[in-house]
Amino acid sequence: MIEYFGMPRDQEITYIPLGEERAPNSRFYALSGAMRMDDQSFWHFGVQMTVHEGSGGNPVPFMLSFFIKKVDNFFVVKLGAKGREIRIPEEKKDRLDPFYDAVLFQLKEFFGKHYMYALNRREREFNFITLLEKEAQS
Repeated sequence: MIEYFGMPRDQEITYIPLGEERAPNSRFYALSGAMRMDDQSFWHFGVQMTVHEGSGGNPVPFMLSFFIKKVDNFFVVKLGAKGREIRIPEEKKDRLDPFYDAVLFQLKEFFGKHYMYALNRREREFNFITLLEKEAQS
């Protein structure tokens, strides 16, 4: 995902279990340790990242929520619990461009149109993006 988005190679990605309080000393999870299954058989997990202004300042930590399950010969992925389902044929599981395009579109849409609204209204969760407190990063 970092390569597809053209993000800096030093971008830190942290996997996080969704819907659970995190202990301060349990910051890092392997992907398998962060995954949980919901009542619709979707495996879900959070991905914590940080974006910066073009100058490299003003870091904004956020978390994306991903849901995935296997149905017949397809992997069904969605962004957030209520997101649109994207079906990826099993034989093309290494071709994730449609999924990456959907994630990138949602990120651009959020930061381009909804970020200031979410900040001003003090919303922390917005669709499949959750804004994180900056203090939580340190």
